[in-house]
Amino acid sequence: MVRRFAIGIVLVVAATPWSSAAHSSRAASEPTTTVYLPNITKMLGGPDGWQTPFIVQNVGDGPTDITMDFYGGGEGRFFKTRTVTALAPGTSVVHDPNGDPDLGAGWAGSVVVRSFGAPIVAVVNEHQNVRDAVRQEALSYSGISAGSTMLFLPYLTRSAGGWLTTFIVQNMGASVATATVQFQTFEGPPMLSLPLSMAPGRSQFVDLRFTGGLADGLEYSAVITSDQP
Repeated sequence: MVRRFAIGIVLVVAATPWSSAAHSSRAASEPTTTVYLPNITKMLGGPDGWQTPFIVQNVGDGPTDITMDFYGGGEGRFFKTRTVTALAPGTSVVHDPNGDPDLGAGWAGSVVVRSFGAPIVAVVNEHQNVRDAVRQEALSYSGISAGSTMLFLPYLTRSAGGWLTTFIVQNMGASVATATVQFQTFEGPPMLSLPLSMAPGRSQFVDLRFTGGLADGLEYSAVITSDQP
């Protein structure tokens, strides 16, 4: 049986109004907009594996300075900051992890994009098997600017009917997030609690194949609660 993969992502884009007062020193001001990208990868799974170029656009009326902070998945190690200055209104900047020498092949993690001066939006394009026309896969998601301390995942499975679901959780708060994923089968009561801990901006990848206590062939739902959004 050919294994198929189902991926679910909640997409939210939020932008705040531009203010001339906000267009000041980054060190002395709060960002006008912060956008979170929970899943960024470079050649994940091999040279033709998952790659995720992303695009950030200035949707305001004035120029803006942008920072992009890169964090490794899991342990949350800080890798780098890319800075773009005076991005003009309506224009965009692209970052392609596959062409980034500071990230190693197989790198996976999260990015936090901050704009100082104007609102921004961001989109991530995910590709795999670009060189193999038979096995090519692609999808995209929008950057997120608003989170929640409670999230509902209506469908998860570990090999039911050949399907597999994975998900990624990112901390959008200002402090370390302590979160719990409560799994339950469609037929019964809650059966497993999975604890997660993430520093600000970092993300955690959950693969049901490697989550102890879950059985093959069953279907689940889950609720995530956290003390940070």
